[in-house]
Amino acid sequence: MTSLFRPVAEPQIVEQSFTEDQHRRLDAVMRRSGPHSLILAQYFTAPSEVVATLWDKVPEDEQPSWDMFLTPVFRSFLGKGGVCFHPEVEDCFLNSRFLDLARSHWGAKYAHADEMYFSLQGPARGGDTAHVDATRFRGISMNNSPTWLMNLMAKSGLFKRWQAKKAQVATWYYKGRVGGGFTYWPNGPDAPPKQIKAPMWGRVVVVENEMMYHTAEATGPAALRQPEGLAFQSLLNAEPGSDGWQITTDGRVIQRILADEMRVLIHWSADVFMDDQELKVSLDQSDDLSHAEVFDIFIRDMRRRGERIEVPSDPMKAPTSSRTSRASIIRARPASTRRNPKRRRSRREGFPKPDLFCAPPLDRADRCNAAVLDGDIGNPPIDAGAVDYRPRPNNEITLAGHFFQPSQS
Repeated sequence: MTSLFRPVAEPQIVEQSFTEDQHRRLDAVMRRSGPHSLILAQYFTAPSEVVATLWDKVPEDEQPSWDMFLTPVFRSFLGKGGVCFHPEVEDCFLNSRFLDLARSHWGAKYAHADEMYFSLQGPARGGDTAHVDATRFRGISMNNSPTWLMNLMAKSGLFKRWQAKKAQVATWYYKGRVGGGFTYWPNGPDAPPKQIKAPMWGRVVVVENEMMYHTAEATGPAALRQPEGLAFQSLLNAEPGSDGWQITTDGRVIQRILADEMRVLIHWSADVFMDDQELKVSLDQSDDLSHAEVFDIFIRDMRRRGERIEVPSDPMKAPTSSRTSRASIIRARPASTRRNPKRRRSRREGFPKPDLFCAPPLDRADRCNAAVLDGDIGNPPIDAGAVDYRPRPNNEITLAGHFFQPSQS
């Protein structure tokens, strides 16, 4: 399965995606368009949905809760479905330079601006694994499907025929002195990673993040990375009377963040079509998937491999407990890669050092944590320190494990 997760091309690093005027207008929109909610709150409705994307992280007898996954990273959208929500930055969204970069990245004939969002992160810890972004398919997208379903479709390898071709242009603005870099695995999760180090003011990378494991370093002073009172409903707003920011929970300010400590990611995404035929099939929807077809493909794959299953009445509903989620996962991991379930991986085991761009080797302080910033939850956050930085490829799944319960034989 790990061979599935390689981007169409090596990420392309570019300097200065936006002009100073564009950045000023984008910053103004970000500050006045709050409040901004947690990424976690935008993509999941129950802790069990997060657990469905994790492996061997929540004890069987432990009920998952939001506290396991909370990290202070916030998001809002500037545009979706090719529509810009703020006319004053429409030139940033309908960006001819970005469209050229997307076409060039794929060697494609057409590109169409799809969505644009920004993520805001002050001091924050990260997760202990990398992640890939939610993959879209013809007929299956964020508009009609939950993140966990799209993730499992991508990891199964069963839906490549319908998978949308995407390109992203990611731009960072961060002046902080601690962490904030971008780490990625362009040659697959088993190969050594590469890294772009902070500070990066206006630095850009052109990527295919649905097919490339990636993550971010933790940011800011370690003591400030998990503000007391952070909750699922916490919000981020510009602080009145200053250029800083503030996090609130139920109307109470729980943390103030200086402007220089805020890591800003502006993420632009395009649909890419290699030729006229690919564009036609997408527009006329003649080969779109339905949810019923998705589940049918999963079921047929399980039966082909001799698995006995019971189909629940509502396969779109996530499991209600960690035990349900874990019990229903069909392990397809090769025997040579299976971990001893009685052995807990040490956080101090070695990991391949990133191949750095214009940066010295990572020291212990730099390699603190990988932050979950770009929309897909990796694993529960852990404390900073020496961490196994290799992405766990999740190649133990080839079908939609948590919505099909294996029969007890």
